[in-house]
Amino acid sequence: MAIGRNAAFRDAAILILALALSIVGQRLLLGRQFILDGILLIAAGLGIFLWAGRKMAPPLAELGRNTATWPSTSKEKRRRSRLAFSLAGMGALALAFLSFGGNSFNPLGVLLWLGGLSLLLYAFWAPMGPVSWPGFRRNLGGFFTSKGLRLHLSWTALALAGALLLAVFFRFYQLEVVPGEMTSDHAEKILDIQDILEGRHPIFFPRNTGREPLQFYVTAAYVYVTGAPLNYLALKVITALFSVLTVAMVYLLAREVADEKLALIATLFVAISKWHVATSRVGLRFPLAPLMVAVTLYFTVRALKHGQRKDYVFAGLALGAGLYGYTAFRVVPFLVVGLLATELLVRFFTSKEKGQFTNLVLAGLFCLAVFIPLGRYMIDRPRMFWYRVLTRVSSLERPVSQDPALVLKDTLVATALMFNWKGDVVWLNNVPGDPSLDYVTGALFLSGLGYLTVQAIRNRRLAIYLLVSLLALLLPSALSLAFPGESPSVVRAGGAIPLVFIIAAFPLYLAAERLKTALGTRAGPLAATACILVVLLAAGKLNYDRYFRDYAEQYRRSSWNSTEMARVIQGFAET
Repeated sequence: MAIGRNAAFRDAAILILALALSIVGQRLLLGRQFILDGILLIAAGLGIFLWAGRKMAPPLAELGRNTATWPSTSKEKRRRSRLAFSLAGMGALALAFLSFGGNSFNPLGVLLWLGGLSLLLYAFWAPMGPVSWPGFRRNLGGFFTSKGLRLHLSWTALALAGALLLAVFFRFYQLEVVPGEMTSDHAEKILDIQDILEGRHPIFFPRNTGREPLQFYVTAAYVYVTGAPLNYLALKVITALFSVLTVAMVYLLAREVADEKLALIATLFVAISKWHVATSRVGLRFPLAPLMVAVTLYFTVRALKHGQRKDYVFAGLALGAGLYGYTAFRVVPFLVVGLLATELLVRFFTSKEKGQFTNLVLAGLFCLAVFIPLGRYMIDRPRMFWYRVLTRVSSLERPVSQDPALVLKDTLVATALMFNWKGDVVWLNNVPGDPSLDYVTGALFLSGLGYLTVQAIRNRRLAIYLLVSLLALLLPSALSLAFPGESPSVVRAGGAIPLVFIIAAFPLYLAAERLKTALGTRAGPLAATACILVVLLAAGKLNYDRYFRDYAEQYRRSSWNSTEMARVIQGFAET
């Protein structure tokens, strides 16, 4: 046992040393004075980390542990009932599609749309089994007759609550003044929301080259219910709420990918991320991409692990809903279908599983069902629906100056370097040129990327899927062929936020786990927790200063003083 402890302590020390070398190297790299030294230290740290962690059991979840594909109640009567409800649901959806002409959510169309979705859900939902009414009454009676209410909170729940409170602080602290001024994009959004409040209900908002509707309807509901003024703060409050929800979903996704410990580390990293904070507080649709990516991948990973029909259904619903958020999400349906289809083929050739094909079809069916209103607009006005995308990937607005393959190579390299070398240059979204990750998180991300690559080489399918997903979610940034100067883009690559911070959590998780093993059951957990907190406090300080000091100041200097000008104009008008 002592030898095992000694070996574990040695491995923990080597892992921590490797991460320290990478962090110092990343710091030198960003200083731009000792670039070669930084690269050598990062390479040394990565090599030592991979060597020291080569024998550690990976925390990645196993795929295909449970492959239930169809409920046991599929008798003849149940099959006929399912067929009847599914046909009725698809009929209602077809009528809804016809009624959504004219780019408007009308009462009849919405009723048919929601009704058709409900019928499909009822038709294909697996029953939960009989309810034990005596047991239910006994538990209910015991609740009301008990002498006191006992509340049990685990350390995991408390840590998660702390992470969410930290996320709330970073997203709502000084929200009314940082960022301080609207741009023309914000003015366009307020006009769109005003249209809703005045009784118009577009499916797609063609103003300002076209925008998906979800942010506008949620903000309009917030203004209508609370009586808050329709201003810049109203836009920021809603996008900040989307961002907090994303932090919670990152926890759920990371827990499915690995376990609760890694999930907590990833959640804390994303809670303090200047990348996520900056794109969430600016009041535009940007945080909808990482939110819906986290939701969709959560159900996709569950489907890959368990093969349960409900996870396929929810993945399809999330896919359809995500298309109403931010344009960068449009790559996700291709990604999810590719992942599920690949896993289907793997299982087919290894274990002769064929039932999962039905679930894959159902995921696509529910995605299309949710997409029906937008799908009708896409068919009626394809140029406007695809305009924003086509202006970036084609010569529709500006000619692609070189061979598209060469341009794509350059934009892919620029996007790959956005985490550790040079980031977005748009002052609205980022301190111009600042990498998306601070130097602590950036170093951990590189180590995590190397670790996952090793696991992928060892044929861990989930590691392969995570790496493929990361690449796919970065494509909206890299595919700006007509405007290569817009790559990298922190907002178009925002869908990758959940995966980036899950990957960054792996090295810290592995080092802390080995340290806990080395020091035993008493001192181990405390030492591991202290190690994690030191790293997170360092990253948190860097992100706080970069956003609330540097970003806030450069935003103030770069934006027009629109509020001041408006006061002058209003004062003149009132005279």
